[in-house]
Amino acid sequence: MLDSTLVLLTGLLGIVFATMVVGAALGGAWMLGRGWRRDRSLNENPSEDLASQKMAEMMTRIEELTLELERASEGQRYLAKMFASGARAEQIAGAPDPMRAQGRVVTPH
Repeated sequence: MLDSTLVLLTGLLGIVFATMVVGAALGGAWMLGRGWRRDRSLNENPSEDLASQKMAEMMTRIEELTLELERASEGQRYLAKMFASGARAEQIAGAPDPMRAQGRVVTPH
């Protein structure tokens, strides 16, 4: 009885060990396959991908810069039009001139 139990336990342990080895081999092969595929896709055209990303980023920043320049030029055109029409500073700024509001003269020192 003891011999048959020992044989069964040894066989069961062998089957468990073999299953673990096969599972580890399949898992390792799967992980290596994923890594190889990832590395291959990165090494095919890394300079072209990087260059296209940098070009897209540069174009986006240039568009943002042109938009800001357009806003600044619109503001300058508006102020030039207001000054050319003879508008006073109070009308342009929307607030009274602090120097004239109190009726006093401030001298710079």
